[in-house]
Amino acid sequence: MGRVADITGQRFGRWIVIDRAPNGPKGQSYWKCICDCGNQRIVDHTGLRRGTSQSCGCLKNELTIKRFSIHGMHKTPTYWAWSSMRCRCKNSNHEEYRNYGGRGITVCSRWDDFSNFLKDMGERPSDKHSIDRIDNSRGYTCGCCDECIKNEWVANCRWATKKEQQNNMRSNRFVSFNGVTHTISEWAEVTGIHKRTIAGRIDSGQSVERALTEKPRHSKPT
Repeated sequence: MGRVADITGQRFGRWIVIDRAPNGPKGQSYWKCICDCGNQRIVDHTGLRRGTSQSCGCLKNELTIKRFSIHGMHKTPTYWAWSSMRCRCKNSNHEEYRNYGGRGITVCSRWDDFSNFLKDMGERPSDKHSIDRIDNSRGYTCGCCDECIKNEWVANCRWATKKEQQNNMRSNRFVSFNGVTHTISEWAEVTGIHKRTIAGRIDSGQSVERALTEKPRHSKPT
């Protein structure tokens, strides 16, 4: 093997090279190194140069602990909501895939990491809430990552109750009146007029104003 440059005193990750060690059985170069944590090891030259060895193992342990301290939430409703969201969009074997990934609904790359999702969305407010897309024609997007900015995707998610999600279903119809937009179901609650009555009036060609303001006539008892 050719002459190996002296790397004594140089840093590689958490390693600092302190001395040359005897070569390996096939002539490999080894170095005596000390880790930032104080542990000393004999490390091969290639591992140092290529970055495959960056510490005595303490770095890997710290990263693992950090990951699991964050993902210690893996048994929480927030984590399950995130996991289910990704499965619906990415796992073709998931029972709901055809309604999500199968029709082009995706999750932005930032949310491939649970910690980013948690930072952006916060914890699930209650057991009555689940992740909801504000615009059902779009995917699960944070609106702030490089992918979202490149594709001009806006933030499109919220924690919503079942009722709020039902009001946001693709089959719902949105009606605007006096500068306010609601689904027909929501207008029914606001006006006290049954949603079928409102929908029927609009379908028959009546104005939105009449559909939402004219109280239904009740037939006289016979």
